[in-house]
Amino acid sequence: MWDHLETFEYFEIRFCEAEASLTAIGTTTENRYQVSKLDWNKDYCWQIIGHLNATDTISGPLWHFTTGNLHKALTIGITDYDTASDLSLTDDDALDMETALGHAKMNYTIDRLLNRVTESDIEGAIADINDLDENSLFTFTYAGHGGYSYSQHESYLLMSDGGRLYMSELKALLDPLPGKKVIIIDACESGNFTALPDSEQAMQIAAREINERFNRSVIDIFKTNGRTTAQPYHIMTAANISQISWENTILKNGIFSFFFLDGIGDVGENNPDQPFDSTFNADTDSNKAVTFSEAFAYTAPKVETYVNNLMGYHQSVQIYPEASDLIITHW
Repeated sequence: MWDHLETFEYFEIRFCEAEASLTAIGTTTENRYQVSKLDWNKDYCWQIIGHLNATDTISGPLWHFTTGNLHKALTIGITDYDTASDLSLTDDDALDMETALGHAKMNYTIDRLLNRVTESDIEGAIADINDLDENSLFTFTYAGHGGYSYSQHESYLLMSDGGRLYMSELKALLDPLPGKKVIIIDACESGNFTALPDSEQAMQIAAREINERFNRSVIDIFKTNGRTTAQPYHIMTAANISQISWENTILKNGIFSFFFLDGIGDVGENNPDQPFDSTFNADTDSNKAVTFSEAFAYTAPKVETYVNNLMGYHQSVQIYPEASDLIITHW
């Protein structure tokens, strides 16, 4: 926006990245202009040329601004457990998530917790997060064992030492952070689920029920937002009672993590051994950005099909909110 005299017929907008040449990008008869699809953490400059008539112009000063709004992430992958079976690919999930977020042009600062992780480690990592504002995005990803407490009617993340980080406790840690928050949880059976029945059919039914109960509890906790009207949380979660379908050695990731990462730029089923290849398959409208809803629309059917073909089970990725244009990566 800029101040002006009413005698101007129109304004010419010139724009550039710092140190580059100013380029005319449009005109307007109003004293404002919107520029979109800028990159994070870049310096830009702009100038307004006021046209009094066909020949006379007045040039405004050269202005500068920097796109900020720091984005931060904490990726967690627990492999070492005292009270449950150890896992072998959850650290890969966390490291691959760090790689994918690092390729996003969103000025991400990323911390990680790998292998042996306790609740105090997570508390400390979140307490150290600063410099966020209302326009920032914080992404929390977890890969490891999870469970559901029937006594507390709540899902939890299982820590290396056997401790439980309940969803309400995690939400209390994240609530003070300003801005939007994305929660991605890929949690498998922790050894603390109810014992499954013997028959294969009954086992599949019970597995689906426990999977959905875990996922739904996670969603319900983060949907609760006290007295405020704004919803800062975006949650996507997928748990599966079967460890073999969760830790897939062919994909070298949890199945949910693999296809989520595939959608936001990582490799696909045909080349799981290759490094990050910047193929953003979830970008259905080809605008060089993936929204939360686009990531879900790509991931969910891929996970369901892969798990069903592999073991005959159902694994239904869940999301809240269901419709969201929140951009989680762009390039």
